[in-house]
Amino acid sequence: MIEIKEIKLLFITKDLTNYIEKSTIYLVEELRKLTELVTWSTDGHIDSILNTIRFTPDVILLNDFKAEYSPQIQGLKNCDIPKAIIMHDLHYRRSSRKKFIEKENIDHIFSIYRDKFNHWYPEYKNMMTWLPHHVPTTIYKDYHLEKDRKMLLMGSTERELYPLRHAIAHQLKGYPGFAHYSHPGYERMNHKKAGYKVEDEYAREINRAHIFFTCDSNFHYPVLKYFEVLGCRTLLLASGSQELRDLGFIDGKTFIEINEQNFMEKTNFYLKEESISKDIVMNGAKLIEEKHSTEIRAKQLVQKIRSLINQGN
Repeated sequence: MIEIKEIKLLFITKDLTNYIEKSTIYLVEELRKLTELVTWSTDGHIDSILNTIRFTPDVILLNDFKAEYSPQIQGLKNCDIPKAIIMHDLHYRRSSRKKFIEKENIDHIFSIYRDKFNHWYPEYKNMMTWLPHHVPTTIYKDYHLEKDRKMLLMGSTERELYPLRHAIAHQLKGYPGFAHYSHPGYERMNHKKAGYKVEDEYAREINRAHIFFTCDSNFHYPVLKYFEVLGCRTLLLASGSQELRDLGFIDGKTFIEINEQNFMEKTNFYLKEESISKDIVMNGAKLIEEKHSTEIRAKQLVQKIRSLINQGN
């Protein structure tokens, strides 16, 4: 039996340990199990970085173009090691992002979102691998809490960006059994002091709700909350799209698709029909466990990186 060589991976990413959104941290934890991994979180020149770390990497992976995700690295264009980039907020500075891809000779792109990538970056379609959101099932799981809250909405309700969330929050404000937690933002902060619920505390809040509302924004991104809610065994009522359907978010099977006109009618129906709701919740949880855990996503990422390395040999 041929031994498969362990990939040596340099992941260039800001240290996001103390930030609200931790999907990068979860991904790093899984990548450590699958690769020989070094992370780099400060600005610098790639030649200096390569002289500092303990190996010559097979691939350099950049965590996006945004300063919030990745430090500024000089000299990438002259580096002959294959370079890949994970792209998150695709709407952010699109023309500058394209210039970065060209200037730094990026070889491959892992995009969190598929359809908007193909719409906004069609010239890079053949360079892209779809790498959707994911959740660690050790955190986003059933805590077997009493479902003592009927309806929950957590996150931004900015009208221009999240029109459906805004409409729901506006119509249900003060409604018995409805709770809304505003979004704390993505900046570095002391979570405990600020009183925000993160990681397992956040997951427990989701788990104790019968129904959780969200939407995919005016960009129609399959945002992280879709995955978090299904993992926590709570019925998700949210907007739908073809991209979500292709991910397994099927109306009436794994979640409930809603719009501004019908969300209240569907809410009342599924609050009454508990047995139907439970079946949908269990299907949704199975979807996350079988297709969208962080463990699965990390394996998919490494598999693609390995194929990129083999193509270059």
